[in-house]
Amino acid sequence: SLRNFKMADEDGQPSWLSKSSAAPAVATPVGATLDSTAAASTVNPNPPYKGVVKGIFLFMTLGLMVFMAAVGALGVGGSSSVNDTGVVFVGLYMIIFAAIVFIYEISQVIPSKSLDMLMKKNFGFLYGYVGKGLFLLFTGILCFGLSSPRQLALACGVLVAAWGPFIILSYTFKPEYFDIKEKYTPE
Repeated sequence: SLRNFKMADEDGQPSWLSKSSAAPAVATPVGATLDSTAAASTVNPNPPYKGVVKGIFLFMTLGLMVFMAAVGALGVGGSSSVNDTGVVFVGLYMIIFAAIVFIYEISQVIPSKSLDMLMKKNFGFLYGYVGKGLFLLFTGILCFGLSSPRQLALACGVLVAAWGPFIILSYTFKPEYFDIKEKYTPE
């Protein structure tokens, strides 16, 4: 089932590197038919290129978060007077929000029960694609408040703010490419 799909095994190795004990699918000659039980056992529930699509979404999100943190750091570093206090706070928020999303994405690739539980308790909205998309839209709009490297802040804001709705639309129209993540349930 999709709920049990992991991108990495218990040792932290990607799922495509681990040896599978499942038997390879048997090829059926042209014109031959399979009975329903044999056909059901060889059907792949994942859509084509699901791993590639997930990888593209992962690396785009990670890249945008690195870009956002770098632009935030440039904004903080470019402040020169007390009048730039707002710019410093916007830059710090950009760095913090980028770190939160970056850590979340890494925790999905390299499973850690304690980190996963910490992220679920404090940032559970990231475990749903709509919440994650809206958060990225919000952080993208936050980038427009940075005035120091203005062109970089605008580029970062447009890219991050557009990436959030793109994630939401992709999940809405092609949900089979996205895994359903278990949210936090208090004990």
